[in-house]
Amino acid sequence: MSTTVISSVFTSIKYYCHDLWEEIGDHRVSRLPGLNGGPWHVISLTLLYLYFVKVSGPAFMYYVSKFIDFLDTVYFVLRKKYSHITTLHVFHHSMMPFWTYIFFKFSSYTNNGFIPMVNAFVHTLMYSYYALAAVGVQNITWKKFITKLQLAQFVLVTIHSTYFLLDSTCQCSKLLILFQVIHGILFFHLFYSFYRKAYSKKSDTTNGIKNKDE
Repeated sequence: MSTTVISSVFTSIKYYCHDLWEEIGDHRVSRLPGLNGGPWHVISLTLLYLYFVKVSGPAFMYYVSKFIDFLDTVYFVLRKKYSHITTLHVFHHSMMPFWTYIFFKFSSYTNNGFIPMVNAFVHTLMYSYYALAAVGVQNITWKKFITKLQLAQFVLVTIHSTYFLLDSTCQCSKLLILFQVIHGILFFHLFYSFYRKAYSKKSDTTNGIKNKDE
């Protein structure tokens, strides 16, 4: 292919991609940012937006949220609420970013959006509770319910992961799914232990007060 032909091709591409749009467009706006030439940057950004929102965005933002979760511990420290920084709290927040990274990096089975969806739902309710408590709303009775919801979450995670672990047609890493099952069982045990300690003490205290009054 001669140099003349190559030059002609590039000239045609430049014309249809840039010059033509300048000819048929309003010349008064040509010098404004983003309005010079053809709409290719608009199309590119729109496609990037759609890809982020529909494909990579939800998963990526879920991953980022695991680091944002660190902030509640930071707030506890700054407010000197050291009693809130339990072993379960620290272990849970330390494990989740690493596990989420492994999960999205290497897990390829098609239903891996189920667990983040359930987890995001639980965290939405949990942080809504924190927000209401922070602004001084009284008599919020969600706390025990949220802990029960977290327990239900780990049951669902375990059942969901066990299904794919036993599914011979699933093209996924069985080792990762096994770890997900162990993860669900482990955190159910930890949260259930917390639930028993937290709410059995309250029940005992309440019963003690009632007995004393009687």
